[in-house]
Amino acid sequence: MKRFSISLLVIVFGLLVSISIVRAETFIDTTYDSRVIVAFKVAEKAAQAWLPDGWSVAPFEKGPLAGSNLLVVFHDRHLILDPDGKPSTIPHYRDVALATLASQATSGKIRMYATRVYDTDSSLNHYKNSVSAKISRTSTLSAEGNTAASGSEEWTVKTSDGGTLSFRMKYIGKTPSYGEQESFIYSNVEPDFYRIYRQKNLTDVVKSVPAKVDRATEHTFSNTIPELASMFDGSEELIGIINVPVYWRQTYLP
Repeated sequence: MKRFSISLLVIVFGLLVSISIVRAETFIDTTYDSRVIVAFKVAEKAAQAWLPDGWSVAPFEKGPLAGSNLLVVFHDRHLILDPDGKPSTIPHYRDVALATLASQATSGKIRMYATRVYDTDSSLNHYKNSVSAKISRTSTLSAEGNTAASGSEEWTVKTSDGGTLSFRMKYIGKTPSYGEQESFIYSNVEPDFYRIYRQKNLTDVVKSVPAKVDRATEHTFSNTIPELASMFDGSEELIGIINVPVYWRQTYLP
């Protein structure tokens, strides 16, 4: 199977915009987590409805997620440290974020917008678009000798309106790729607000339709959350799955 020598999360999080102006930054926290990124091609109108005025859906053009216009990112925050290196008020939690890459016709800018975040605590509202939810994860790993670990993932998100989003997969593991990146993720509620992430991670492309990679021996995704019905109406196409078993980052505000 093809190996990707470039940093995968540079592609995933759309680090297509460089900010060259001098800026003061405020250090917020350090995060250690693991995550799974599931990329879809959904109806453009449905994805567009979540973007701010003046911005249009811009599907990924290259890489293992080419053709996708919606990312569903399952985060398991194992430890959050405050600027002094001490566990934060909420030192570990889970969330599920939806994100779309967007372009602005008037400027040619490209941004990654976090369009909805389902959080396990109502005070975790970094992008001002969070919804409280019950989130559970079951993860397994199996390996022998010097082989890469294979495993399974099961995530369930339950919202107060009775809706449920769930994702399950089993996969055959492979030696992951290492990457270091800086990314700028924007809020669709306050379009000029963004958070800066400087991160290091291990990534494994488990499934990619454009790259013809498929080590996901089983996978299912379902949704009954009403506000997501137009995106997951049965016409959506799963483009790729990226497993991120190790993720470290420092967060800054501009």
